[in-house]
Amino acid sequence: MLSPQRVLTASAAITVALVLAGCTKGGTLPGLSGPDPAEDVTRLTQALSNTDLSQIPASADAQADLTEILKGMDGIKPTVTSTNVSRSGDAASVGLKFVWPFPSGPWEYTTAATLQFQNDKWTLQWNPNVIHPQLTEQTRMVHQNTQATRGRILGKFGTPIAQEEAILRYGINKAKVDAATAESSAGALADALKINRDNYVTKVKSAGAQAFVEAITLRIQADQPDVSKIPGAETIRGARTLPIDGTFAPELIGTVGTATDKQVADSKGALLPGDQTGMNGLQSRYDELFRGTPAVKVTLVPRTTPTPAPGATATPATTQPITVLDVGATTGGDIATTLDIDLQRKAEKVIGGVSGAASIAVIQPSTGKLVAAANSDGSAGNPDATFGRYAPGSTYKVVTALALLRTGMTPDSQVNCSPTATVDGRQFKNYSDFPSNRNGTMTLSAALETSCNTAFINEVGKLSVEQLREAAASLGLGQDYDAGFASFFGNLPEAATKTELAASLIGQGQVEANAMAMAAVPASVQARKTVVPYLIDQKFPPQPSKPLTQAEGDQLAQMMEATVSRGTGSSLQGVAKGAKTGTAEYGNDTPLKTHAWMIAYADDIAVAVWVKDGQSGGSTAGPIIKQFLQQ
Repeated sequence: MLSPQRVLTASAAITVALVLAGCTKGGTLPGLSGPDPAEDVTRLTQALSNTDLSQIPASADAQADLTEILKGMDGIKPTVTSTNVSRSGDAASVGLKFVWPFPSGPWEYTTAATLQFQNDKWTLQWNPNVIHPQLTEQTRMVHQNTQATRGRILGKFGTPIAQEEAILRYGINKAKVDAATAESSAGALADALKINRDNYVTKVKSAGAQAFVEAITLRIQADQPDVSKIPGAETIRGARTLPIDGTFAPELIGTVGTATDKQVADSKGALLPGDQTGMNGLQSRYDELFRGTPAVKVTLVPRTTPTPAPGATATPATTQPITVLDVGATTGGDIATTLDIDLQRKAEKVIGGVSGAASIAVIQPSTGKLVAAANSDGSAGNPDATFGRYAPGSTYKVVTALALLRTGMTPDSQVNCSPTATVDGRQFKNYSDFPSNRNGTMTLSAALETSCNTAFINEVGKLSVEQLREAAASLGLGQDYDAGFASFFGNLPEAATKTELAASLIGQGQVEANAMAMAAVPASVQARKTVVPYLIDQKFPPQPSKPLTQAEGDQLAQMMEATVSRGTGSSLQGVAKGAKTGTAEYGNDTPLKTHAWMIAYADDIAVAVWVKDGQSGGSTAGPIIKQFLQQ
């Protein structure tokens, strides 16, 4: 039976309790032969813990027998300590405690060994029952580890969005064909499975001569690809945790795969070679919960009897298998998320049409739930929607507007939208197609509507980094917390110079954000309260020290709604209520490349779109938001 005691590690101190009446090290007493065996007992327990008896004097080839006994134990090593030592004449009886560190919990039992003092040394009287009391010369130990059914990832209404399913692994078994055939078969298999032919052929060529080279894993279904006529092609049935479809939130959900050697080593016995484990995303973050407790079984099975004479054929022993440990599996736990399947699929559809890197995030303002987050194929698997770090450009002007409102300004306060603005020798200007007839004095609301850079830059003397950070936090930005997934909520570092502070006012300089972080801004404005997004149920975000007020939300909503009705967000008329465009320069090219941004809200939806290389927020990101909101 499994003991509730914690597993002792092989590096734990080995304790030897000696019940030796009056025995002293290096000497003997009347009736006893040989010196105190304490050091020999310590060496024995250490050797057993290392499964290496090669340096222990023994009455037989103990190491060869031990290797045979343990070859079915998957390389797992026990921790062995002595419980007592008693002596009689030239013999010492040693009580041994074995603790095997299985993923399902420690397995403990006791055995005994005899040391005989002969030829001036203590010699182990070898017998297989030193390793387990029921072992004989005809049996060995076999360990079977069966992983539990993996826990699920749930979305809105508790609907599974990733769960364990029956699968077929398609691949080429190189052990069954020669190298040339393996290569040609790889091409044929790739064509049959409609995967990249060149990539898979290269993968097969570089794999070992005996390897099974997986091509793809597919759910078991009625109409499976038939690869039976391709030499060396095989399908292996199994189970694997998969999302509801291949494109559903892969960067958030993550993948499950065979544990690497490093993962096995780092798990401290929780994983065994061949086990399935989370490789990234939520599957990695909550892997211990998802894994549950595996089933473990240890059986004493017949081993081949020693050959009776040179050249004779070995015959199996007649001993029947004996089960000495059998513990059932415990299914892994589930994780509930806020993802909405319909909205996630819409987000993936609209962002999937972008050729380069791009991302979209959608928040429900009334609750703060992150209901969708998707990245284009051009993002190359990076979780840009929730973990990217990019300058948000003019979408950040909503933050600056709030900071200015808190200095006593109103949406109708006058600001100077000059053709250029100079701060400590650095000249700032408006975007290239800013209408020159709009230069001059205008209201703060008009400055946001038209996205006039210089109108905000000219107010740099009224603001500090601390005021900007406070305003950002009130709009859900920069409120970092352990959200339970790969997340970044935006950042505004300390400005080293006044010009850096000026650049921050228009979302340039050192300001960083991503689509999820920026979606918090329209969500907060729509809700008229601070909204910090969350994805994992029970992982709720903190509130800022100075949350957004109803009055502040009303003023910002007035300006963002004017941006749609008569400003740079006019392309969203009829689909969005409030919005803000943004363009952020980056890199060292001439002319500079630009990120295109747009944030918007409509009803109980707040959305942000980032496109790595776009002409402008309105012309590049705007149509993506429009398509999303119209679906």
